[in-house]
Amino acid sequence: MLNWTDLMSGMMVLMGPLSGFAAARGIKAGTGMAVLSALGGLGFGYLMAQVSGRGAYAVLLSEKLKGRLKLSLYMLIPMIALAIVVVLPILAAQFLCGGRT
Repeated sequence: MLNWTDLMSGMMVLMGPLSGFAAARGIKAGTGMAVLSALGGLGFGYLMAQVSGRGAYAVLLSEKLKGRLKLSLYMLIPMIALAIVVVLPILAAQFLCGGRT
């Protein structure tokens, strides 16, 4: 059975390369830059999936937090990480290519 953290981890691994490739193509970078952006997005998505998964499970197993706060943080940590995975490759492509449109 697929739980919330695993679902978001899969989304991060998929959205990282898509975001990087789309960002590079959106600023009209070459094919090489688009492929490098996709590979960078894949690596970053995988690392963020690992980090957010560990953080979410640490919150879930914490005994100091109350029930609703624990559930809220368990759901928010992977969603915030997914938002970072989507936005950061776009910003990186803008920075690396000089923001040309």
